Amino acid sequence: ATQLPVMPPRTVFLISFRDNAAQRAHFAVFVPDSEGSHKGTLIHVVGTPMAGYQLQFKRNYNIASTNRHYRKIQLGQVDTSKSRGRSGE
Repeated sequence: ATQLPVMPPRTVFLISFRDNAAQRAHFAVFVPDSEGSHKGTLIHVVGTPMAGYQLQFKRNYNIASTNRHYRKIQLGQVDTSKSRGRSGE
């Protein structure tokens, strides 16, 4: 049997955007292109209850270049072979 190469795990983060204390937070999942990278895919939902919601995938998103105040919370790690990203596509 052919063995697949062992890929390093990739850390996945919950991002909480909040511009001021009176505003409700907006949450997203951030999957970096590679371990330690500031660029990756931001996954979030936008919309309103009356108009509906839409799932968005923002590829090549640079979390370090945003002007919005955010918190980055580590969710866990995924096997790189189970995710698609710049280094795994």
